[in-house]
Amino acid sequence: MVQRFDYTLLEIYYLICIESNFEPDAPDIFLQSCSYHIISTILGQYFEIYDSQITRPNLWFILSSIPGRTRRSTVARYNENIISSAFTKFYEENENLTGRESYLKYSLSRIVDGSAEGIADAVMNGENEGINTFNVCNPEIGDVLRKISSGRSGAQGLDTLLSQLYYCESYHASFSQRVKNSQDRYFSAGKYVTMFSAMQEPQCYLNQGISRQGLLRRLQLIYVDAKDLSMDKWKSPFDDNLHSYQKQIDDYVENLLFPTMQKYYDAWKNFNEILNDTRYIPIKIEDNVKKEVMEVAREIDKKIIEDDSDYNIYQQAKWENLIKMTAVSAIVRNPLKGKEEVNVWSISATYDNYQRAKSILLENGKHIEQILDKIGTCEIQAKQDKGIDRV
Repeated sequence: MVQRFDYTLLEIYYLICIESNFEPDAPDIFLQSCSYHIISTILGQYFEIYDSQITRPNLWFILSSIPGRTRRSTVARYNENIISSAFTKFYEENENLTGRESYLKYSLSRIVDGSAEGIADAVMNGENEGINTFNVCNPEIGDVLRKISSGRSGAQGLDTLLSQLYYCESYHASFSQRVKNSQDRYFSAGKYVTMFSAMQEPQCYLNQGISRQGLLRRLQLIYVDAKDLSMDKWKSPFDDNLHSYQKQIDDYVENLLFPTMQKYYDAWKNFNEILNDTRYIPIKIEDNVKKEVMEVAREIDKKIIEDDSDYNIYQQAKWENLIKMTAVSAIVRNPLKGKEEVNVWSISATYDNYQRAKSILLENGKHIEQILDKIGTCEIQAKQDKGIDRV
């Protein structure tokens, strides 16, 4: 079981799940990842990571397991419900919109599926409506990854676009002037995009080549093997506490999550008015944390020279996720520092934040080498089963 730390916004959703007895048989790492994603999406949008090549704390997760038993869809659904409730209330309070208008505006920030052109259009449409934060929330994202890994025509450029969104980069696609009424697709840099999606076992969708593509390395692919499961936490299909659980979630958003969102929004807004520029509240990483992360990055780069295996290539993004997870941990645990009268703020990411993030990241990635090995084995078997071998 993932270690349970002091009660903060980051762990409260997880604790509600456990203590309400509504979703106790979902794996702990799914619930913890859900908590991190919620904070990354709702609160992380107001922050940037100071003096780092990774500038924003936007986390990308894919939950993966056998069908049904691990409650992937249920965890993803409540992730979506919480984020939807927080943003809907935010638009009601800050933009004087009705509940329906607020929800419709929030809906523009959801990315579920589509071609590269379709997703680019969705981001452009959101940008035109003043939206800067987006969430990729596909409950069956395996089909998207399968299209990318097989090189299907409908997925051309999709991995590149998603990678650009991950790094908050701009997008510009030019089209032939021979086409009537052709218009370039463009959105500006700085879009804040997170991901919380799900799929069945990775070998159902991925081939060996995708492990060397940039997109997969940026994702935290959290796989739960059937052998990880236990009947000790099994629950009945019937639950008298279902409505009580929903009320706890509503109270969590109303009394804890949204007020913190409003607080950080106000600080960010005032921070920009003072600077007269579009900036984000800096998260300053303490020197001892920088030193350890640098050692992690150095060790992985050294291993690549000695052995450029799929696993070592995948691990190259480990330091990026370490920084982001540490930053999210700091956002909910550490107070804003600065002088209120001038609205110049910052947050410190401490060694304690790093240790917490490191322990969860280690648990999240414990099956990665197994996954990559299995993908390679499945691909070899598929090749052997073709043509004359099948006869």
